[in-house]
Amino acid sequence: MSAALTGASFPLRFVERVDNERKEIIFRARPLADIDLSELDTWIQTRYIRMARLAARDLPFEERQLEVDLAQRHAATLSAFSGPGARMIATVEGMAQLCYQMIYRNHPEITIDRLKLLMINPENVREANEIFKEANINNAVNKSAKPKTGDNLKKTRRRTK
Repeated sequence: MSAALTGASFPLRFVERVDNERKEIIFRARPLADIDLSELDTWIQTRYIRMARLAARDLPFEERQLEVDLAQRHAATLSAFSGPGARMIATVEGMAQLCYQMIYRNHPEITIDRLKLLMINPENVREANEIFKEANINNAVNKSAKPKTGDNLKKTRRRTK
């Protein structure tokens, strides 16, 4: 049975250059739990509000307050899998946050800043995306598949004979 289906940890391999040498770093990642997804959503929402505050900092107080209020209402609708939320995850900071959620329980010493440096390398981003999909998306699809019963089971058995 695969690690993705059991929730067990699995390798997440990143590369970095140290003194012009290629060095492989292996982390033990795990599928995201509900709390991890909630923390990702909170990160997205907080970042969205922070960006709105920065953008409105030069506005008069009333206008600034209105912009921040609108941003807070809109932020509540954002998630890691919504369009705007997914675009935030697709940044270096977002990928670092996603990786952090997958590995921090097995690697409490890891920092977001360290992961940001690793996410600058497109090869590491591809690896993180593949591992995330395998552990979370493919796993969810497998779990939500209808169990085969009755006629469906008979059809499957006939095809496998």
